[in-house]
Amino acid sequence: MSGSRPFFRSTAALALQQIVLVALLALLLAAWLHIPDANAFEILISIVLGMLIAGVVGIGESVIALRLMRKVISARRLLLGLGIVLIAMLLWYAISLGLEQLSAKEGLWAGYLNSRFPASLRNFFSYEHFYLWLSWILSALQWIVAGLLAAGAFAWIACNAPMRSFRAILLAGRFWMALLLLAIIGVVITGILLSWTPGHGLAVEAFSLVFRVLTVVVLNAAAIAWLLQVMAHVALGVQSVGTDEPPMIQPRTVDIP
Repeated sequence: MSGSRPFFRSTAALALQQIVLVALLALLLAAWLHIPDANAFEILISIVLGMLIAGVVGIGESVIALRLMRKVISARRLLLGLGIVLIAMLLWYAISLGLEQLSAKEGLWAGYLNSRFPASLRNFFSYEHFYLWLSWILSALQWIVAGLLAAGAFAWIACNAPMRSFRAILLAGRFWMALLLLAIIGVVITGILLSWTPGHGLAVEAFSLVFRVLTVVVLNAAAIAWLLQVMAHVALGVQSVGTDEPPMIQPRTVDIP
């Protein structure tokens, strides 16, 4: 039990760092969304602020990853991390567009699959069930892709042997457990909290909204922190194995009779 305390303590500290990063991003995004596009100067400001937001995401997550892996933070590593995070974000965006195209055809696929079953089985293999199952599959694919990109970005930003670390992270069951927890918090719990309203007046609803948003931020930050801690723990294990050296053989100083 005492051995797990440093892990939870460092996870809590990491969650606080994530909350600070999210708060900074929220302020920048709020400012970015309030910039009009009436003239070229305002468009230029919008572009610059968008690049600043991307830079904060890339550099902020790179700093966290390097600290977890006990690496010296340098300008070269931060620029490398920024590039890797931006590439991961672009890949996520491109893959998400493809999954959205598939999601738009869920109704067609559900109707087709339902029609392939005999009438006696269509109560269970119904259109509604197929539609629900397909939506679950596509949602699971989105989270799997996100996990692959996160593990790859972490390995190539902060690990000495990125390919071995990436493979070890993907083979670790706790990584997928942490990713599953993040998905449950990010989709199910977040959806329940944000969609619930107390309905006792405007002041109560406003206070409830602030409280629910803060709760969502804290829960998601804690889940992300746990995921990062798991990746770092696995990668540090790979790194320690990779740097183990055989004991040196001492020269013989006395002849054995």
